[in-house]
Amino acid sequence: LTIYPQLLVNVKVKDKNVVLNDEDIKNKIEDIKRKLGNDGQILVRASGTEPLIRVMVEAENDKLCNDYVYSVVDLINEKGYQA
Repeated sequence: LTIYPQLLVNVKVKDKNVVLNDEDIKNKIEDIKRKLGNDGQILVRASGTEPLIRVMVEAENDKLCNDYVYSVVDLINEKGYQA
């Protein structure tokens, strides 16, 4: 079992469903999944109790975690979804 670094960032948003259904964001997530392959994972989900999108990445090192998480967070912000 290999334990990878993990980074979780919560993004406060106006509408969780709009963010999760945005094609650009879905494509970004799929691109990251392809890049990670079997060496990590990405999980982007809505909080069940708060107006948040949770972006979590596990990868081989902290730099990859940071780069991948913030590429999704930055896209959410660029599109004006952040509350």
